Amino acid sequence: MQVGFAWNADAYTPGFLVAAMLFSEQSSQRLLAVTGYCGEYFLLDKQDGLFVDTLGEDQRGVFTMGPHMVLTENFNGCMYERQGKTYFIGGDADARIWELQGLDTIKRATGAVQVNANQFVQARKNAEQNLKVASIATGVKQTLVPRLKGVAAGGKYGDWQNVPQLPIFIGANRSAFGQLGYDEQNLYARFLVQDESPLRSTPQDYKLLFKCGDAVEIQLGSELNTRAVRGQNMQTMLPGDIRIIMTRTMDGAMVATCYRPRITSRDKPNQASFETQSSGKVTFDEIIPWNDLPMHAVSDKVSYVVEVAIPWAKLGITPKSGFILGGGMGVIYGNEGGTRNAIRYLWSDKSPEVSINNDIPSESQMHPNQWGRLRLE
Repeated sequence: MQVGFAWNADAYTPGFLVAAMLFSEQSSQRLLAVTGYCGEYFLLDKQDGLFVDTLGEDQRGVFTMGPHMVLTENFNGCMYERQGKTYFIGGDADARIWELQGLDTIKRATGAVQVNANQFVQARKNAEQNLKVASIATGVKQTLVPRLKGVAAGGKYGDWQNVPQLPIFIGANRSAFGQLGYDEQNLYARFLVQDESPLRSTPQDYKLLFKCGDAVEIQLGSELNTRAVRGQNMQTMLPGDIRIIMTRTMDGAMVATCYRPRITSRDKPNQASFETQSSGKVTFDEIIPWNDLPMHAVSDKVSYVVEVAIPWAKLGITPKSGFILGGGMGVIYGNEGGTRNAIRYLWSDKSPEVSINNDIPSESQMHPNQWGRLRLE
């Protein structure tokens, strides 16, 4: 069992309980059911507490919508037996009844594990090392942004071969890296992403580009001072803070949206707000399409690459060697059909709130205190 905050628990792997929330109501003689925050129900053997199976899927994986999907913020579950059969009632905004079959095939095996004193000492050392690695992973990251020759958003690998790769996420079947470069006219960003359903998205509303499937993003700000924090890591936003999200439609067109929490102009014709009962209201002074950015994407069956050029003039920044920006790069993984977001990862920001995928105001926000430092070379 993994113990931790539901939002930053690892995605499910067989045999583990992740983001466990509560014990389901039950009258089964053999099984104990545990409800998971991310849409699953974990079944344990009542006699020994051993893992048996899981109902549903973790929404943060590559899932397909159907009667087995419950989705995030799952606070229900009821198991009962009737006439020799075992049933489970669960669901999202509806109630579903599943019959649990194959329980008579469960077999129990016994075995012995020997642990000597040296192994015990080594296990403690490993735990200490893992803690150090985790501390480094969540610290403020820094990188140099090299000056590039020529246009670096046209799909030519040679433009990027000497640029550092920033690790956004590294997993068993997924990985994501980012690269940054610049010249006098543009800041360039490149994303290299391993994905089981590469760059699939169905955007319907440019303001919600982070909700419609796969996407990549870059966050930037020139103010490096620590921001005030309230509530669930809601940080003070300033003029110059910007989030740019890019994706590809099903017909192959690249689209982008610019999010500015604060602008200096008194007129705000493109102001927009997101509101839920749980998180309240978050207002952006400006949310506009940036589909005219030079963008390029290629993909195969298991990966994709996105490149974009962002004019400094749009950012309101005059680049020069030694200039330091706050910011980061990120990737949003969607479900298999590219109809909604599943989980997000960022290079520098490892806040638990980054993993929220079912609360639009929270998902729209940036956390400048967790930004990395981008120094122009």
